[in-house]
Amino acid sequence: MNNAQIKAALQNLSDNCQGIEVFFIDHEDTLFRSDIRNDDLDDARNEFVAATSRKYVTNEQFTTPFLSQHDTRKHALYIFDFDETPAAFGLVDQVYALSPEERQRLPVYEARDNRLAGIKAIILQLKTLDGKKFCFYQHVFGVTILNSGKGVLNLTTHATRVVKLQNDILRVSSNFVFMKLDDTFLIENINTLENQLNFKNVIHQRAADYTEQLVEKCFAEDLDIFLEKVQEDTSFARKVVKVCRHSVVLEQEIDTATLIDFVKQEEEYFSALKFNEEETLFDLKSINRCRKFLELLDDDFLRSPLTQESYIARSKDRLR
Repeated sequence: MNNAQIKAALQNLSDNCQGIEVFFIDHEDTLFRSDIRNDDLDDARNEFVAATSRKYVTNEQFTTPFLSQHDTRKHALYIFDFDETPAAFGLVDQVYALSPEERQRLPVYEARDNRLAGIKAIILQLKTLDGKKFCFYQHVFGVTILNSGKGVLNLTTHATRVVKLQNDILRVSSNFVFMKLDDTFLIENINTLENQLNFKNVIHQRAADYTEQLVEKCFAEDLDIFLEKVQEDTSFARKVVKVCRHSVVLEQEIDTATLIDFVKQEEEYFSALKFNEEETLFDLKSINRCRKFLELLDDDFLRSPLTQESYIARSKDRLR
């Protein structure tokens, strides 16, 4: 799906949403249906759809890059484009494929002793008049649940009195980790995907594989510091994945000599990067030089044909 198709689908959700179902997942990844009153679900559906519309349908800055192109931009849903998928995707697939009969056979979640701490995640499934399904996966953080037994005194109201809170409270917001639309997974919260759904392990492994490919291209004498950074820094590993999958420099097979000649002409790079004594290879024996070399491969240095001004552009989309 492309940006226009995704936006049109979300517009359809905004205009024609008629149903909502809520499912819970416990810490053993068991799927449960909820037993929430229809009136409460109607309110939740309206609020959730309105918030999603504000974020993505009416927002002119909304974009849908691939997840492997993750950068600093906001107002984006990232299209998942990796072969390895988190286990949570399978749970959403399960909800997406449920028949009415299978749905009724799911156990209802029972909050034993009025506790909600057993819920690890929530899946909201919304449906439009034409039968289109949208599944949203929300991770339940510790701060999402107000535990009635914690703190000195948790208060609520009863009739005209202020009384002690007796039951836990689970707050459901309009934010989500990812959503499923047809066969496409769209990521909203990358940090949660990486840290709570363990996807950062995939990022680090993929980045390590790509680093071996960079070694074979003989850009530098020593990539040991580079590889160490890939193993310990997820943001750096993510950048390596982005560069190695989408770099025009690598796509056009620009060689080391050409890169070195370019660096010598541009102070932005020349002041930060070093070469070996023969000036035939890059010296990447520092973290800062490794980062700058990635910027070079990502073609972050841009010059405006209108003003001839130069820029470092870490967020960009190719026009052709």
